[in-house]
Amino acid sequence: MNTQFSWLQLSDLHIFKSTDWNIMRLAYQKLATVIQPNFLVITGDFRHKVKNPDYKNALEFLNDIVKIFKLKKSDVFLVPGNHDVNNYEYRDANIRDINSNIVSNADAYLKYMNNESGDLRNGFKEYCAFVQDFYGSTVDDDRVKKP
Repeated sequence: MNTQFSWLQLSDLHIFKSTDWNIMRLAYQKLATVIQPNFLVITGDFRHKVKNPDYKNALEFLNDIVKIFKLKKSDVFLVPGNHDVNNYEYRDANIRDINSNIVSNADAYLKYMNNESGDLRNGFKEYCAFVQDFYGSTVDDDRVKKP
């Protein structure tokens, strides 16, 4: 049995309020006539933290992309980027510590996963809400439970 899969990766959308997304929508519609990916991976920066701090436009755009490529939301995988992380208390100290230890300990970030005020997840609250809004009730796995 010869099973083939294809995927499409989009990255760094940086969706601004003022951007005319019709140009990109048209380009993706044209691309959809050429390729039919089995799944879609979107790697981070769904928003621009300074120029468009919310995810409303990104959510609308992603819903359009799913329709354009005739995918189910369960076939879409989201990965946050640096613009998807908010500032939180101890953020800079946590990043410095992780960066100085990550080479010798690939799990250096884990000690910040349950650290009350310095918990890394504090920076992802808005991103997590965006992910839950995108998937809705169509996906009930770690993509939604632990985005």
